[in-house]
Amino acid sequence: MEQLKQLRQQLNAAMHRRDISTALQVADKICSYTTATEQDYEMVLSMYSQTTHYDNLKSATKLAIHAFPSNASFYYTYYQALRFFRETESAKNALQEAIRLAPNQAEWQLDLGNWYREHGEFDAAIKVFERVIKTTPHLYKTYWYLSSIQPILNSDALALLKKMFAQENVNQSDAKTYIGYALFNHYHAQQAHEKAFHYLTVAAEHRKSLAPFNINKERADTNALLDIFNKSYIKSNLPAVDLKTDSKPIFICGLPRSGTTLCEQILSSHSEVTGGDEIFAFSEAVASIVEENNVTSPYPALFKELDKGHYHEIAQNYLYRTTYLQNTPLFTDKMLLNYKVVGAILLAFQQSKLVFCTRDPMDTLFACYRQILGSGNQYSYCLDQMSDMIVMYHQLLKHWQKLFPQRVFHLQYEQLVEHPERTIKALVASAELDWQTQCLHFYENERPVHTLSNTQVRKPINKQHVASWKCYQKQLQKYHEKFVEKGLYTF
Repeated sequence: MEQLKQLRQQLNAAMHRRDISTALQVADKICSYTTATEQDYEMVLSMYSQTTHYDNLKSATKLAIHAFPSNASFYYTYYQALRFFRETESAKNALQEAIRLAPNQAEWQLDLGNWYREHGEFDAAIKVFERVIKTTPHLYKTYWYLSSIQPILNSDALALLKKMFAQENVNQSDAKTYIGYALFNHYHAQQAHEKAFHYLTVAAEHRKSLAPFNINKERADTNALLDIFNKSYIKSNLPAVDLKTDSKPIFICGLPRSGTTLCEQILSSHSEVTGGDEIFAFSEAVASIVEENNVTSPYPALFKELDKGHYHEIAQNYLYRTTYLQNTPLFTDKMLLNYKVVGAILLAFQQSKLVFCTRDPMDTLFACYRQILGSGNQYSYCLDQMSDMIVMYHQLLKHWQKLFPQRVFHLQYEQLVEHPERTIKALVASAELDWQTQCLHFYENERPVHTLSNTQVRKPINKQHVASWKCYQKQLQKYHEKFVEKGLYTF
């Protein structure tokens, strides 16, 4: 027991000074003790999770479950680790066991509903969400999840949400956001556009107040990237040889709601491509190499301090982090924010291809504004900021195309909708893949889809979402004029 006590102290000290290597060694020692307590495992699992060492997290959680089989939290952590490694059925089983042991954990039940939603099992998802609403009616995010599949609310739910939306006590939490977006989905589906837009703007403004975004810093960062990644920098940092690997990444970049999930669904329908989804591996690899080499400049100035040797190390680190995806000759990485650092990506991977997805800027604007997006996308709750981001995105796209004309494929959503077979064949060819017919039938691809587009990519291509912003033309017209002025409609 005294040895375990000392190890706990060593682990805390290592984490405090950010000595990850020592922390990992100490954590492994703690797990080797058969007398390790639940608190010991909780400390170790927290460390693995914080440091994104998911392979260690997975193996340590198995030990924790074996030692303490009635601990629901360990099963939930195991679910998270398995989900990371795309072991989806095993992840669901772990989550269901966690719920069996702790049936009052409504948030875990929401995860189960979202598991079904991500796998296209929408009826099962609806049942879970409706059950949570019945047992925990004031968990308001449930209504938003449900409305993404089944937008029309029943009369009781509608009355409750309208009542709660008007109350002052919801202004201090995210509840108002979820309620407002659920009410928007309801009225939008009923084509009551004035009411829908009212709830949307109030909810978005509330969300913006909780998660402010610095658009001026974004402008400065964009200008810095355009300045740093010039022809001279690219020429001096091109590696002499590409990293040899049996599996190479295809990077899919774009703003949210611009067709990136559809692009990945098409490519991952090919037998030689594994869908990787939105992964943080490249930014984590850059951060790791920057730390190891004592690069002190902040992003994006840090790239000035990197050379071809650093980019080689970044590629090696990235491939280590994505080992679990390397089951086929190619795998996709569709982390949206990668569009900012395309220069760094293509220097690290000399032979890799990159797809840039674009969509009518007005449809992109509205599609982002009407959704609750993940962290890093706080600009989407302000139409002015969102429109600025779209302009900057196109600036960077033009810049990367000019620097890497043979390596960037531009996928336009409207072209894909208008000429699906021709465009899909061009996309597949851009990845240097032989043609396979199943890429046309991407909606039959049963892989889990974790983004908000998980309902759309289960259907054949259609024109339902083309020019969808025009339902709100009166409210959005000034942004159309802005995009015309900036030349985005000649792109």
